[in-house]
Amino acid sequence: VILMGNSLGSLVALSAATGDFIKTPNNVDRENMFGYLAGNHLGERSRVKGVCLFNCAVGLNSMNVLKNPNFSAVQRNVLQWIFGILNNLIFDNELLLKFALNDVVTKDLLR
Repeated sequence: VILMGNSLGSLVALSAATGDFIKTPNNVDRENMFGYLAGNHLGERSRVKGVCLFNCAVGLNSMNVLKNPNFSAVQRNVLQWIFGILNNLIFDNELLLKFALNDVVTKDLLR
């Protein structure tokens, strides 16, 4: 089985692959009770051979945490500053991204 999802469907695909959608009481070991796509620790093999995530549920990214009403203005500003630095160092860094996409990510790695 290869699971694919677009946007929020990416989260659904991950949930299906891991069995996170199964609701049980806290004292029940759902891995022993249920077999699901990802298998379990009792030796059941996973039926999931791959998960493709497209547009990975953008509203669930780390920047969205800034909308948490429990954070104070100071906490929001500190987190926004940290995320800004990370964005500049990683995602706005054309040299780093070219290196990662051209030299690190290979066809063999993606298989």
